[in-house]
Amino acid sequence: MNVTGNAVRHAVDGPWLGETETLGACPVCATRERTLEFEDLRDIVFRVAPGAWRLHRCHGCDCLYIDPRPTPASIGVAYAEYFTHEQAPDASLLAPRTLPRRLRNDYLAARFGYELPDREPFGRLIVGLLPARRRRYERLVRGFAKPGKASRLLDVGSGNGEFLLRMRELGWQVTGQDVDPKAAAVVRSAGIDCVEGPVESALFDGSFDVITLHHVVEHLHDPVRTLAACRALLAPGGRLWLATPHAASLGFRRFGRHWLGLDPPRHLILFSRKALAAALERAGFSHWEVELEIGKYGTNAAAADLRRRDTKGERISRFTGRAENLFGDAVELLLPRLRDELVAVARA
Repeated sequence: MNVTGNAVRHAVDGPWLGETETLGACPVCATRERTLEFEDLRDIVFRVAPGAWRLHRCHGCDCLYIDPRPTPASIGVAYAEYFTHEQAPDASLLAPRTLPRRLRNDYLAARFGYELPDREPFGRLIVGLLPARRRRYERLVRGFAKPGKASRLLDVGSGNGEFLLRMRELGWQVTGQDVDPKAAAVVRSAGIDCVEGPVESALFDGSFDVITLHHVVEHLHDPVRTLAACRALLAPGGRLWLATPHAASLGFRRFGRHWLGLDPPRHLILFSRKALAAALERAGFSHWEVELEIGKYGTNAAAADLRRRDTKGERISRFTGRAENLFGDAVELLLPRLRDELVAVARA
């Protein structure tokens, strides 16, 4: 569905037409005490979802959550136009055409054991000296080394399957899952099995050595229940990996309602480090690590541009965008507690 022009403004300015539900308590730790952070939040990212939303900060685990919020049955309206509905871009690591990509391949081969072609000698040393580039390359494989024989990977909320395509090339047996029928269809069109529907009720053929959730838990109505279902699907010794925006980040502090990480009403919960640890514990995990990283929200140019367009109707310049990125990355390198992304690894 293409929504443009006046239709977009009407959709954004109008009320939510579907069902909503009122929580009255934190969806992570059930604490009722809270502070109202923002009201009248609107969809200023994709500009397809009507409604105005209230964002609360939990006094128990310090997460942020929308209340009232769309129900699981009505939330699909907010995904009418979404990036996961398009075919994945070329995600292959097997045909590097540029010097940086050949350097990348040498680093990934040395760091994770993957057999990658066209590697540039000393790439592992050069990339090792560039922290931002090194993190970006490691994220391509989400920190997982070359798989053993018949190692199985499930990507929960697999979107358009870009990650699954890459990992299949690298020797993993991959499966996708998504509640969005359009996204699931895109993955299946690439020849990858993708289960459509909630993880909690899905039927999978056996267990998995690795389960990943890349910027998925913030979209979930009941993240603890979903994480518990993931734990049940892990083979003994299996690992769960997830990344999600950080509710106490530099981006949130600087840009507030214009921070890309808010993205109402699609992002129902924004986690603090404490909240994510609580969710993993309540889901039944006994061993986990939660780290702060400069991730997809670590660059501030998108939020600066969003604020300028929302308040002045004009975009920031390319120079300003690069300056915002450099400033944000520098601050987050010096002050890790302000980094924009939480990354957790847990074991079954």
